Amino acid sequence: MKLEAKWVALWVMTVGTFLVVLDSMAVTLALADIERDFGTDSGIEWVFTAYIVALGVTQLASGWISDSFGRKNAFIATLTVFTVGSGLCAMAPSLPVLVAFRVLQGLGGGLLIPVTTAMIFETFGPYERGKAMGLWGIALTVAPAVGPLVGGAIVETVGWRWVFAVNVPIGGVGALFAWRIMTASQPGEHRSLDVIGLAVASVSTSALTIGLSEAESWGWLSLPTVASLAIGLGGVAWFVTRMLRRSHPLVNVALFANRTYALGVVTSALIMVTQMGRGLFIPLELSSTRGVADITVGFVLLPAGIGLGAFMPFGGRLTDRFGSRGPVTVGALLMGLGFALLSRLGPETDLWFVALALTIGGIGAGIGMMSPNVVAMTALRFDEVNQGAGLTSVTRQIAVAVGVTGLVAVSAAVEDTPFESGDPVTQAAIDPFNAVFATCAFVMALVLVIAQWLPGPKWMRAMQDARSAEQP
Repeated sequence: MKLEAKWVALWVMTVGTFLVVLDSMAVTLALADIERDFGTDSGIEWVFTAYIVALGVTQLASGWISDSFGRKNAFIATLTVFTVGSGLCAMAPSLPVLVAFRVLQGLGGGLLIPVTTAMIFETFGPYERGKAMGLWGIALTVAPAVGPLVGGAIVETVGWRWVFAVNVPIGGVGALFAWRIMTASQPGEHRSLDVIGLAVASVSTSALTIGLSEAESWGWLSLPTVASLAIGLGGVAWFVTRMLRRSHPLVNVALFANRTYALGVVTSALIMVTQMGRGLFIPLELSSTRGVADITVGFVLLPAGIGLGAFMPFGGRLTDRFGSRGPVTVGALLMGLGFALLSRLGPETDLWFVALALTIGGIGAGIGMMSPNVVAMTALRFDEVNQGAGLTSVTRQIAVAVGVTGLVAVSAAVEDTPFESGDPVTQAAIDPFNAVFATCAFVMALVLVIAQWLPGPKWMRAMQDARSAEQP
């Protein structure tokens, strides 16, 4: 692929990824209007949950699909499925139909991210992958920051259906550009689809995700929660055992034997947990507890998103040149400082202080967030990239589900009495959120320690040289 063409292709991949991530955040602002429009008072949470479950299920098969049909074909097909699903969601006549179409939308969206990761590592050489991943990472990180603003603006002006409809023209143009610009890749090693493994993994990951997401409302010791978690954990254990025994596994969990890959994935997952925790608890703390208007909350979050997006390409270039030890160390220090500041909030804390703490953390995330993912994938052989991309995405999603649930548990443990909207804001009402952010700061301290075992300049150069020699 020519120099100019591959960078254009990167932006096509970035736009596709941006749509998938943006949609998952923007739709949360539309839930109240959807519930009112369909005249229902129960089940609305499945509009969000069904999408997230579908994302996780399809990621398991991403390596097999890319190997079987080629990455370009897989990318175009998944973007098309996501786009068609979006259009159908916009026309849904009832809540059950909308949930069904959200599953279809999630099936496409779940494949898009790991397929795109593999495509970037195929399209770009070992010495420029960090820069490319940094640019692509803008979509993964800026979309959650602007999602509430975009979703709120669309819902207030033209209605909730346009949250989905806006994806159709953008996704259609993206698929057309991908077909014209991207270079077709040859299918990888032919292997049969492990239907039994996929079915069990789909059921177990769905049960685990649903159990963790609904545990607060169902009760942790209720039969539905216990059954869901038991099915999920038991299924995951059986799936891992099956994958280790098969010569052509659906997901090659043996890749975790590669220490550099394993450290990179673990580091990336820990950082993602804290970022998702920040994105969940800051809006709750500001809007639900303090009564700050949603649009104001969006503007408080915006500088952090801008800082993150601006520094992510810089973090990628640092990784290409110096490895991930330095960028992750600097990033963890800044993210930890941001969370430490957030853990000191009080009823009278000004919004500018919150925005400043978020911006410090956002800059840190921009520098260090994508770096461990780049190193993890660089540690793999060229023929392992498809499997590695899928395994990374699945691991990260499970880690986020478990980690965010843990943060919710921390908040609940500190909360003395439930805070009701309209009650005077006291320090006791703020303390559960402070405990969450203090926990995130502790996780960043753990990341700082792990970072010292990540590759430095010489180690990174050796891996880049090895990958360059393999490049077809």
